[in-house]
Amino acid sequence: ADISGLSRTKPGLAWALLVAVMWGEVPSVVLVAWSVVLCGHQALRIHHYLSYTKAPREDQAHDKWARRYTFAATTAGLIWGSAGFLMFVPESVPHQAFLSLVLYGIALVSMASLSAYAPAFYTLIPLTLIPFVIRTILEPGAIHVYIAAPGLIVLGMALALGRNVNRLIAETLTKRFENMALIEELSQQTAIAEIARVQAEAANRSKTQFFAAA
Repeated sequence: ADISGLSRTKPGLAWALLVAVMWGEVPSVVLVAWSVVLCGHQALRIHHYLSYTKAPREDQAHDKWARRYTFAATTAGLIWGSAGFLMFVPESVPHQAFLSLVLYGIALVSMASLSAYAPAFYTLIPLTLIPFVIRTILEPGAIHVYIAAPGLIVLGMALALGRNVNRLIAETLTKRFENMALIEELSQQTAIAEIARVQAEAANRSKTQFFAAA
């Protein structure tokens, strides 16, 4: 799975905007510590991606890469999900709205990039959204319900999309293997027919030579 684009661009931009907006509202030690963890995680993902691209083709099919990818997606969900609590500013609805925008954006971007691989998809999306939704609902006032509601909608959309994409991929692969099996069967039949043709021609030549000699 290609994680390079997601790892190097969109989360980096979201991180920069989030820290800039929250600076002065959230303790700086929290922002710095969270940023260090996120940057370390992104560096590790890039390292894994580069290691994957440099690995021999037969090694790329090993299950360890899928496990690493799922682990990276899970930890990414935990890191972004923690922002839903650590950077929640109870007395500032605008900051809550901006935080929701960032987290919902991360989830939407991940829908497109991870939906093809269910284990990573079904961990990152919920872990990113649920903490913020819960934290927001705990605040009194209808405005917080309005802020949390899109998160539930995005979560539902993501789970539905992931299920549909995975079903489509499974059906596509099934048809592909069926077609490959059909092609192999046709190739075998063609080879058998060709052998039979050659043998028939050889038999005809033998008969012709026999009668000519007679």
